Amino acid sequence: MNINIIDCVLTIIVNIIECFILIYYTNSVMNYRHSRIESNICIIIGYAVYCCLCFLNHPLLNILGFIAVNFLVLYIGFVENIGSITLKVIIITVFMMFTELAASLVINLDFEREYHNYFDVSQDLLFTFVSKTLYFISVVMLKQYSVRRNGDHKSYETFWLLPLPIFTCAFFLLFSRIRKDLNFETDIAFMALCFILIIANFVVYLVCDRIIDKNIQIKRLTEIENKNKTDFESYQLIKDKYDELKIMVHDFNKYCANIEAMLSTDQTEALSLIHKIEDKNKEFLLVEYTNNKALNILLSQKMKECGTEGIEFQIYIQDIDISFISEADIVAIFANLLDNAIESCKLSDNKRIFLSIYDMNSAFVVIKVDNSADVEPTVADGKLITRKKDKAAHGIGVLSIKQALKNYDGKIRWSYDGDKKVFNTTIIINYQAIKNNM
Repeated sequence: MNINIIDCVLTIIVNIIECFILIYYTNSVMNYRHSRIESNICIIIGYAVYCCLCFLNHPLLNILGFIAVNFLVLYIGFVENIGSITLKVIIITVFMMFTELAASLVINLDFEREYHNYFDVSQDLLFTFVSKTLYFISVVMLKQYSVRRNGDHKSYETFWLLPLPIFTCAFFLLFSRIRKDLNFETDIAFMALCFILIIANFVVYLVCDRIIDKNIQIKRLTEIENKNKTDFESYQLIKDKYDELKIMVHDFNKYCANIEAMLSTDQTEALSLIHKIEDKNKEFLLVEYTNNKALNILLSQKMKECGTEGIEFQIYIQDIDISFISEADIVAIFANLLDNAIESCKLSDNKRIFLSIYDMNSAFVVIKVDNSADVEPTVADGKLITRKKDKAAHGIGVLSIKQALKNYDGKIRWSYDGDKKVFNTTIIINYQAIKNNM
């Protein structure tokens, strides 16, 4: 076989392995700019271009191309600031160069063989397997100390799998020591086994990552369920309290009216005290914002909370029927929407929230929340990315809203006005389609 053809095949193998390693790393710790598929396609295209560049067989050009391609695919395919991307590219480039140097030393690769018209295919394949296995190990270690895409930190499940690529690499090194004593057929058989081993490493780690992601999803769903349960229990307590207070206030107002009639002639101080008591009791009355009791209770409670936090809370609601939304989902949607808005206002100079609920084209219920936000929240892969340190705990509210909206085929979207420093959340529900299916 022509040496140039062999060299091209080896170059393609190297690039395929490096491409898979980068996909494995980025899919675990970085947020997609649009979707997993688009980001991975971006990496594949980038490495295809880099592979063509490698055919020129210029060492310095290869290194510069590796740096440039990795930077571009990370910047285009993932949500990350330039400083973070630069650091990641520098680290993986150092890992790549160091592991290739280590592999060449441990298997005694002869860099001068091309000047002696000597080309050993199996030795080059062995060098590729050893260097890329070491590179894979280093990337796995890097991933262990990076924040995962879902917000978690270390994933100890993959950490305990590290002996697998380490033993694989040890096998490659052992094979490099004994291969000179083997015949051609045995040498080929061992090379095939080496190839199967490195593929097995990738498969095991990918399957493990998928299992971890599934477990995290189950954990998140449990957290959503628990949060919804807690919110609904709190709502029930508030509901019961308002029911009791309505009765008490009604009777107390009658009592105050009788006292006022009796003492209005000369008991000015007593009269003033009675008025203060009446005003105090009005604070606990349920404001009838809508014809939906659950929503009225929530809005009354959030209005009081905003008053305590110094947040201006304005409400505009059309006369619209939202009875098709269950009490539990009303709580999940509005409690989390307003909690997120209040949390954002606490960190803003201008503390304003505007909630509007209205009908559109006699077919859609539109729920909009505009709240102050001095810094633009990051949206990636259809998700809000928090700047809080506790990323794993944060974001359950948004997931809870999405979970509730699934029952009504509702859609949620976000936008940010940088000039006004206002973050908008809009929910659209096709209630006409829901009523037609009832």
